Amino acid sequence: MINNEILKILYENKDDYVSGENLASVFSISRAAISKRIEKLRLKGVNIHSVPNRGYKIISMPDFLIEESVTIGVPESQAIGNTIEVFDEIDSTNEQAKKIAKNASDGTIVAANVQTKGKGRRGREFESKKGGMYFSIILKPDVAIEEVPFITQMTACSIYKALSEMGVDTLIKWPNDIILNDKKLCGILCEMSCEIDYLSYVVAGIGINLKKVDFEEEVEKVATSLEQEGYELDNLGLFWNILKNFDYFYQKYIMHDYDEMLDILRANSYILNKDIEILTSNEIKKARSKDIDEKGFLVVEYENGDIEHINYGEVSVRKKR
Repeated sequence: MINNEILKILYENKDDYVSGENLASVFSISRAAISKRIEKLRLKGVNIHSVPNRGYKIISMPDFLIEESVTIGVPESQAIGNTIEVFDEIDSTNEQAKKIAKNASDGTIVAANVQTKGKGRRGREFESKKGGMYFSIILKPDVAIEEVPFITQMTACSIYKALSEMGVDTLIKWPNDIILNDKKLCGILCEMSCEIDYLSYVVAGIGINLKKVDFEEEVEKVATSLEQEGYELDNLGLFWNILKNFDYFYQKYIMHDYDEMLDILRANSYILNKDIEILTSNEIKKARSKDIDEKGFLVVEYENGDIEHINYGEVSVRKKR
């Protein structure tokens, strides 16, 4: 933990040098011990400049997640991100989150730079190479089970708003994708565990394409990344901004206050008022998307005039080409 605290002090004073003597005094260790810990941080990808008689200064943070950096920008009062586990590579952050969920606190996060078995909806694989940001948030809201599906929409609003605040204009493709320039930038997968009518936990999984990578040919047609679209964001800043907005909307969610989120979903929808195709397990139905109702369900009108409110746990929606 000392390395984390050293990095936090350097980050909070990133416009100036912090002397080794001061750091040694704060942690009651020798200046030589501080020097060794600084070197370990450098090996983790943190660019730290040192000047004799002046001390240490952060030049840049790594563009990937490391254990020492992820909590620096998370306020102590914020529930989301109170605990963060970081893996350089893991099979699936959702699977790891489910393993620890029983004993984890509300808002605990599992993050990774690579997933070898990333999960998408309907059992699909979510391509998760180096160059993305993948994390899962463990949630334990005191809500009825029928209210759980809206967490997917809440997650989408959090990502949309975080990106918007950093100058990236995206759209939300109901039920679980963030779209940039007509291609998928981010995917969301929420999974829950419950017993009869009692909710144990929800895991909200998020995967964002940051860097330009070589997608598989079929994925290349429908997916993009921030870098590929010309955006150079502070990846760590984006991570913190998503958590900040997630925490904000989560507090509204548990108070059953959906209004602001519904406004975002409707105003920034990729599919509303368009002709769509609805995929069920055994057929494709043609319809027109009309609205998103108060529960976050998609309201559609079929060719025969019938109206249906679709639960996003039952179908996938694709814009007609």
